[in-house]
Amino acid sequence: MRRTLGLFVGVVLLASVAAAADFWDKKKFTQWNEKEVQKMLANSPWVRSHIESEVHIDPLERPSLSAEVPQGETGAGAAPTGDSDVGLRAREQNPRLTYQLQIRSALPVRQALVRRAQLQQDYERLPLEQRQIFDQKSERFLAEDFADRVVIFVTFDSNIDFDKRECARYWQKQSTETLKNSVYLLGPKGRKAELQAFLLAGESGQTFQLTFPRMLDGEPLAGPEDKSLQLEFIHPGIRGKEERRVLVEFKIKNMLLDGQLEY
Repeated sequence: MRRTLGLFVGVVLLASVAAAADFWDKKKFTQWNEKEVQKMLANSPWVRSHIESEVHIDPLERPSLSAEVPQGETGAGAAPTGDSDVGLRAREQNPRLTYQLQIRSALPVRQALVRRAQLQQDYERLPLEQRQIFDQKSERFLAEDFADRVVIFVTFDSNIDFDKRECARYWQKQSTETLKNSVYLLGPKGRKAELQAFLLAGESGQTFQLTFPRMLDGEPLAGPEDKSLQLEFIHPGIRGKEERRVLVEFKIKNMLLDGQLEY
């Protein structure tokens, strides 16, 4: 009886592990649906977000009626209260600027980019010749060798147009030389990979590419037994605010494929 129970528990545990596996472990990337592609590119272990936000409270002017009533007076002649009392209400602003970081050297991210292109172009209905051309380009893209470097794409956006423009203006002025002492990829045990290259990507000015060495002193920056990788950069001062140091963490245990670290 005990033996039967042990076998049953073992089966349950195996089923639980299988159920916990993510779609990228269970399906070929060519079978990912649109929702899965979006998850890989926006909310997967190889993609992280950082939000810079503030709350400003700007009191509005009291209406003239409240100025005629002594503070604390009640009764029929008192200033109105509740929702009608705009003089006691305040206007709240919540500027938000979001950075999204994608490790583009990671194979699953590049696979998602290929799959997204397939879905957008309705790949299955393309003429044979066009599918062959698509496949050739995709194979070259996926076969690119990143053994010596790590590439991270950074995109930012804001709900305040002024902040978005100011941030874009800042990054458009940067270069590898100006950023080399403030942008790093940090590994475990104090290991620090310095910036190799900075490039603007796209025409919007809201995306840029950072490249770091994968090897330091002949050893990988990180391995599957390590805890995390962190990207360090400076968020520019906007609207009179000071610059801020930003650290964004990627959990290594979540970036393992078949026991190997993929980044």
